[in-house]
Amino acid sequence: MSNSKEESRINKIHTWRSEGSCSARLLQRKMSMSYLFSVFVEELPGYVLFAGIFMPVTLLLLLLIAYFRIKILEGRQNFSFNEVL
Repeated sequence: MSNSKEESRINKIHTWRSEGSCSARLLQRKMSMSYLFSVFVEELPGYVLFAGIFMPVTLLLLLLIAYFRIKILEGRQNFSFNEVL
């Protein structure tokens, strides 16, 4: 009787360990960036993706490009003005 209990306990531990390693791999897969991104895009309507993420980021990048272009042109003008003096 005690031998049967011992085997049952060992089988439970062995099963738990194998399930644990499987769930660890599954958790690692679920936490990968591509998986998170795919789930995120699946659950998000297209207009929210466009209006809430793509458009603001694009506008911010265009604003940064314009800002730094203006600063570079100002720097060139100051440099050429100092060169004449």
